[in-house]
Amino acid sequence: VKNNINIIERDDINAELFPESLWFELVFKGEKTLLGVCYRPPDSIAVNNEALYSLLNKVGRETVVIMGGFNFPELIWDSISNILHEHPFVTCLNDNFLEQLVNMPTRDNNILDLVLCSESSIVQNLTVGEPFATSDHQIIRFDLIVSKELATENTVA
Repeated sequence: VKNNINIIERDDINAELFPESLWFELVFKGEKTLLGVCYRPPDSIAVNNEALYSLLNKVGRETVVIMGGFNFPELIWDSISNILHEHPFVTCLNDNFLEQLVNMPTRDNNILDLVLCSESSIVQNLTVGEPFATSDHQIIRFDLIVSKELATENTVA
């Protein structure tokens, strides 16, 4: 428990064919937010992609924020009109009511690193910053709102 936030690892969310993900539940004042970190290698094959979609289907009904490197360079995220709506990943996001929030390149001119969430109001002040010291991908920073009560308390009229 840190600052009255319980952090619980969720071992029940896993996929043998998509091993590079971690899932934690934050519990604060009875409100639960599921956090996921995923890495989909650029050379993923169809069976790995299906396992990723299965994971997203498992968590899509929870209050969730998922971040990570998804490496779909064919998807142009900076404009809704440019998105390939028939792409299986986009279909999975839409089926699970997950919104993708990153709209600036995270590696070269591509948006490969994403922040997905079930409620866009819980992710605020998202920025794409400098590259990691050990990577050519950019750092993504954001504030996570874990309690509606805190958000209301901090609002100035």
